[in-house]
Amino acid sequence: MAPIMFFLFVPVEVFTGYLDIKFILLWEKTKHVLELQGMSVYEEYSTIMRETLSHRIGALSGLPVMATLSYFTAVIIIAWQPLKIREK
Repeated sequence: MAPIMFFLFVPVEVFTGYLDIKFILLWEKTKHVLELQGMSVYEEYSTIMRETLSHRIGALSGLPVMATLSYFTAVIIIAWQPLKIREK
């Protein structure tokens, strides 16, 4: 059960990881542009960064939270092993 829950949410983690990397690269680019051009371009880049961050937070309508809960459940299932037949 634990591997099924893990592999079920791998695409979710890949997509949110992609959004994280996209935001980090945008952050680095924005810092560099602000150093070169000054605060005159702040509004343009702040809007783009805000949109990217809000897309990351609202991504997949709560599936990342469900993935985290699934990982905790998988750890409990691995430790408890409820489907293992035990001899009495």
